[in-house]
Amino acid sequence: MISGITKALSIDYHPKLIEILIVSTLSGVLSANIIAPLMVAFILHDAVPHLLIYSWLSLHFMLFVGRVFMSKKLDYFLKIKSDKAIKSLKITFVLTASTALLYTIAAWSSVLYDVPDIRVLMIGTIMMALVAGSVSTLVSIFHAFVLYLFINVLPLIAAMIYHGGEMFHIFALVLSIFSLTIFVAGYRQFLTLKNSITLEVKQERSLKEIEHLNKSLI
Repeated sequence: MISGITKALSIDYHPKLIEILIVSTLSGVLSANIIAPLMVAFILHDAVPHLLIYSWLSLHFMLFVGRVFMSKKLDYFLKIKSDKAIKSLKITFVLTASTALLYTIAAWSSVLYDVPDIRVLMIGTIMMALVAGSVSTLVSIFHAFVLYLFINVLPLIAAMIYHGGEMFHIFALVLSIFSLTIFVAGYRQFLTLKNSITLEVKQERSLKEIEHLNKSLI
């Protein structure tokens, strides 16, 4: 059992899985740290103190720069096969989790500052759209995907329940079902990517063995 838990917590990913994350980083951070934050800020601009909104946007911009920078570093360390790639990947986890945490702050701000109901639901919808998009941008590194999913979803569900009202309780239920569906879809996508890469590596190894055997027979 302990070995199973240790294996589950391991972040020993094949370099090709990390490369998929690197390739999708720019589109992911543009959506999560630039476009969506501007939309959320517009929704909250006349209900939440401007200082809070500007600070929130500034943190998103810093995370955008940080995530792009770490993506470049991670790519470099992979190419030179440095052990520092693991450290860079861990920092990427922290930056990804921080992005989700900022959306949690936005969701709770919309509830605590008594933002109109329709706007609260709009923010929740934006968050879920980003979570759905993470299936294509983060899922190759399953730990990052799970962190982003649950740091977004669990506090959002709690905020909807805290807000109260039949509509928000129903929305919380929908979020729960949606999140479970996204988790399962993400896990299946991760396994597909992982198995595809494993098969590709085996084929490359077999071809090299055949080539070596042919050379030895000449």
